[in-house]
Amino acid sequence: MSRKPAPAAEPKPKQIRKSPEVRSAEILAAAGRAFIRDGYAAFTLRGVAADVGIRLSTLQHHFPSREILLAATLADVLGGWGVRLRAVALDRTIPVPERMKRVLQVNLDLTLEHDTGPVLWELFALSQREEFARRFAQASYLDFRRVFTRMMAEVRPDLSERQLMAHATLIVAQTEGLTVFMRPDDPAGLPVAAVREALDLFVDGFMHVLMAQAPAPA
Repeated sequence: MSRKPAPAAEPKPKQIRKSPEVRSAEILAAAGRAFIRDGYAAFTLRGVAADVGIRLSTLQHHFPSREILLAATLADVLGGWGVRLRAVALDRTIPVPERMKRVLQVNLDLTLEHDTGPVLWELFALSQREEFARRFAQASYLDFRRVFTRMMAEVRPDLSERQLMAHATLIVAQTEGLTVFMRPDDPAGLPVAAVREALDLFVDGFMHVLMAQAPAPA
């Protein structure tokens, strides 16, 4: 009895070679999700490679070390934060007090967003142990404070850069405390609407005092 010829093997689908830019974007997207899901302690190159569906060696071609990938991930996830805040702060068609309110409201929005808020917690923890994360945090918060110094300088050009930075540092320090208190498990259970109202009142009070101390026009 003659054997039936074996069925021809189906041709393997050709793998589409992706550009380095596209592959890097895929890796960063997966790294961001892993950072939020697992935290920095459980963040590994191998785990991110598995999430993307690529070999570890392929990932390392784009991001050779864990530190390099973590730094790129932080910049990718949080980089848009500063862009959004500066876009509001630089709009001189809006009075400074209103701009300050909008900046703080946008900052609150980003603190509450799932894709950005949890990253701040991880950044705070990571910056206590890793120099690259500490430098990233310091640079980010310097930029955030400068958002406020520029706005205040428009209405109080008599203040020195050191004075403006001191005011901005206090504003940012108080604002960033919301990161701690706006967690879903906060025992006070603060409603977001009440916090938004309090932020606007804070700006009203701050600007009233700031302008009351301005020198009289010559």
